[in-house]
Amino acid sequence: MNRLMICAAALLLGACGDKSVAGPAIDTDLDPSQTTAATGPAVSPEARSFRDWRAQCDNGNVCAAFGPSTAETAGWIRVSREPGATARPGVVFGLRGDSGSDIPGPLTVNLDGTIYTAAAGAADTAAFVLSDADAVTFMSRLPNARTLTLSAGGFTSSLSVSGSSAALLWIDERQGRLDTVTAVVRKGDRPASVVPAAPALPVVVAAAAVSQQGFDQYASRDASGETRLPLLPAAVAAMPGARSCHADVAGSEYLSTAFTVARLATDTELWGVPCFGGAYNMGYRYFTTGTGGTNPQPVSFPTSDGSTFDVINGQFDPATRTLDSFEKGRGVGDCGTASAWVWTGRAFALKAEQHMEECWGMVSDYWPTTWRTR
Repeated sequence: MNRLMICAAALLLGACGDKSVAGPAIDTDLDPSQTTAATGPAVSPEARSFRDWRAQCDNGNVCAAFGPSTAETAGWIRVSREPGATARPGVVFGLRGDSGSDIPGPLTVNLDGTIYTAAAGAADTAAFVLSDADAVTFMSRLPNARTLTLSAGGFTSSLSVSGSSAALLWIDERQGRLDTVTAVVRKGDRPASVVPAAPALPVVVAAAAVSQQGFDQYASRDASGETRLPLLPAAVAAMPGARSCHADVAGSEYLSTAFTVARLATDTELWGVPCFGGAYNMGYRYFTTGTGGTNPQPVSFPTSDGSTFDVINGQFDPATRTLDSFEKGRGVGDCGTASAWVWTGRAFALKAEQHMEECWGMVSDYWPTTWRTR
């Protein structure tokens, strides 16, 4: 089966690659600060579905819930809340016009006849944001609401509220708010002081930057306008993973030679080998080597729920020692997985991860986080 088709099919289960149920292991030998005791109970990322709504909490217990449009129009709602006693909810809506164009604000929000006005968010996000005060009252009414309608610039979208109450109740439970004065759904008399604080996030420390002299030419173009590409060292080409990838892309003149290389340390290099390519996703496997591509080792990248050898649409920045990945669930990029790994001098550590399972027209700025670090 075509690798791109496999990835698209696997999106409902997460990013492509080998995965387990555990979160990324923390290498405490790398940085002793990673063993710092958490200020709140340690948690693992978790996602749930409640009828039409989806909810996600990350390893720092920041939680968000999402509801879609009831029709084909591109509309959505995102409600979020950080952990802790004093955290207030945030509410963002999305609405796009014809051909995905942005609509000028403000946005009129009708929740069972109660009207709110949401201001336009950042450009190119098609997002509208409720004020902090309106977000509080809106959230208090949402669990029992029957209808929710958005309108702006002559466009209207009805959003589903089916599952919203259960999603918000789950977030209350996850953050330890049940029966407290801070709860959204099951409010009680228990004081805010009993709500657990946020867990301490793991620390990721990047290795020192090193010169890319000799490799920096491969980011430029030659006199004919063609991108300069490095030759893959024989030792890397002989690795089983590299051979498998090369066989998969042998029919593509570009993919079969589009290797990448960067220097991680004076005696360590990072080589990338194309594994598949399609209309909007291009996958690589990476190998760390000695100088000149000697002694290659395959790189396994930690994820929020395991690990993967495949990096989709990867871009390595030597200045920050960061490898970014953006796996699109479809061409417009409104769903998928965005990840960032940092080279620590020993391995690549997961710095950040976002995952949006549903293709509801939401830009990645508002995708729920699954993993965060300090």
